[in-house]
Amino acid sequence: MGKEIKQIKDNDELLGIYIPSNFSEKELSFISEPSFPLQIGYHNRGEVYVEPHYHKSIKDVSNIDIQEFFYLIEGKILVELYNKNHKKVAEQIVKTGDSILILSGHGIKILEKTKMLEVKPGPYPGKEKEKVYIKEEE
Repeated sequence: MGKEIKQIKDNDELLGIYIPSNFSEKELSFISEPSFPLQIGYHNRGEVYVEPHYHKSIKDVSNIDIQEFFYLIEGKILVELYNKNHKKVAEQIVKTGDSILILSGHGIKILEKTKMLEVKPGPYPGKEKEKVYIKEEE
């Protein structure tokens, strides 16, 4: 991984990966680990032809950890990251052009007018079935 990428951890638990807008690597590199449900690749290439293709279905997927990826088109947010014990252990500011891969419980504060893309695995089962809300103990 490039120097500018920040792995956000609580001890050995990886909570998120922050990718600033000025991140740069040569050619193609994957920011996510091969075992992650979301594969995040970074391309920095000149003129090249990628042969037409499709991706095979993965038949044996069950009980995967849901990850989310945010790309900020414009604006500024604060991402709060929680560990397995539901304790807030880190915060990360994400600005225009930045991205973050979230692997843990999280809260988001939109700090100014923001446009962003959110990517997570589907299908979407609905809010009631998809989310567990964290009540941090004081």
